[in-house]
Amino acid sequence: MQKSVQIAIVLVLLFSFSPADVQADQITGLKDITIQANSQNIAQNNFDAKKFADAYFKVWNDRALDRVGDYYAEDIHYRDLSLDVSMKGIKALKEFMQEQFKATPDLKFKAIDVVVQSPEKLAIQWLMTGTDKGESFEIEGVSVMELKQGKVIKNTDYYK
Repeated sequence: MQKSVQIAIVLVLLFSFSPADVQADQITGLKDITIQANSQNIAQNNFDAKKFADAYFKVWNDRALDRVGDYYAEDIHYRDLSLDVSMKGIKALKEFMQEQFKATPDLKFKAIDVVVQSPEKLAIQWLMTGTDKGESFEIEGVSVMELKQGKVIKNTDYYK
C-alpha cells in the first residue's frame, strides 16, 4: 500500500511539471528525472516543507479552528475525493472540519513523507487514524497542495 501511495505522489508531481522543467532519460526512466533549478527556486529553498506539514496537521490534531487561517487562504478550494466533497472558502472548510471532529473525536493525522515540487506545490503522504463505529482505523493518503504566500489555496485529498 505504501509503495502505491509513493508511486501516486511521484506521478501526480511528475504530471504537474511542465516539459521544460523535466528531463527524463528514455532508457532508465523515472529514477533519472532531474529538475532544472531556476533562480526563483534557489531563492525559495529556505521553505521547510516537513515543518510546514507537521504544523499544518497540528491544527487538525488539536482541533484548532482558530488557527485554520494560519495555513489556509480565505478563498481555499478544498476537495476530499473519498468523501466526494468540494468546498470553497475558509468558512466552509471550518464547518467541514467540525463535522469530521464530531464524527471521529479521536481523528489524528501524521505526516509520513513530503514531496516538494516548489514552495508553491507539494504533496504530503499522511497516516490518518481514529475510531469509526467502535472500530479503530489507519488509512494512508496523500494531500496535493498549492500554496500562495505560505497558505494553502488548493488542496485535494486522495485515499480509500
